Amino acid sequence: MDKIITFKKSMKKGGAAPDTNQQNMLDSEAPLKAEIAELTELVALYKQSNPDWNVNKEEAAKEAKALAALTEQERSNDVIVAF
Repeated sequence: MDKIITFKKSMKKGGAAPDTNQQNMLDSEAPLKAEIAELTELVALYKQSNPDWNVNKEEAAKEAKALAALTEQERSNDVIVAF
């Protein structure tokens, strides 16, 4: 897509008429946009079906460890209060 956009900009600035390869590239723009739209839709569906799709496993482990430490601290506080 970047090549197509760049080429279209150069044509607007008064570039020469496209050769066969360049015309084929321009003709591929519509199917390429359709494919990008389809892939974008698939990514959105994946994100929707996997709410934790972007959670880094290390970050998740750190959060679980921090939660466990907090729970342990709360238990210690409860024991101190009981005495």
